[in-house]
Amino acid sequence: MQHPLILTGVYKGVTMGKNLKAYDEVCDCMGIFDDLTGTIGMVDDDRRSLDSLERLVLEMTPGLRIAWSVIDGPRAVSLTLDARTRPDLVLVDLSMESMSGVMVCRRIRRRDSMVKLLAMTSFAKETFGFDVAQAGAQGLVSKNDEQEILEGLATVLGGGVYGDFGFVDARASFDQLAHETPKRADLVSNREVQVLDLMSRGLTDLSIAKRLGIKAATVRKHAQSSMQKLNAENRVQAVLKWTGHHTEDGMRRQG
Repeated sequence: MQHPLILTGVYKGVTMGKNLKAYDEVCDCMGIFDDLTGTIGMVDDDRRSLDSLERLVLEMTPGLRIAWSVIDGPRAVSLTLDARTRPDLVLVDLSMESMSGVMVCRRIRRRDSMVKLLAMTSFAKETFGFDVAQAGAQGLVSKNDEQEILEGLATVLGGGVYGDFGFVDARASFDQLAHETPKRADLVSNREVQVLDLMSRGLTDLSIAKRLGIKAATVRKHAQSSMQKLNAENRVQAVLKWTGHHTEDGMRRQG
């Protein structure tokens, strides 16, 4: 159940002098999450939703640090797979245009056995539950239930799983995916992921080179390699296949 004071935002205006009982309830609720520590990344293509999530985490979990929050899936994958920006947990919205949340989880889990993945949705959980569990996530929460988001964060950061769709821990989900026949996109290296991410945002080879601290010729080499691995005829098709907007055989996905 969502705490009513969290739901309405009343806790922001409560003072001991005006409502001692309400103040005590707020303190008790916040205390549940005081011991949470670690770093989290967030991805949701709704900026307002991200802002609300950031406020929730900062106000209710003082021990957590937000490593980054981004509005597109490819960027989240790139940041997670980079050791310099890898958080302890990634909070992933499942309904995004740039790359579906299920695919974000799968792209990360195929390459990383440590980072924890917590998915969130505004739809019925049954819509995505089993798919996101098979994609390597450790839990699924409702975007409309702040208390559930906090409970999910606490559970998954603590090494548990949250939900009834067959979720397993990060290492076990990594091992499960390792036994699957790899798809072309799974063969793309972490550096190629970074290049594809920046290409998807329209950066030139020179700009990508400066951003990654490599030569423009090296950028072209990575782009060519990713095109070959994805069986893409050009860079645009490579980006579309990487983000999931084209299937393995190059046909455009519907919907």
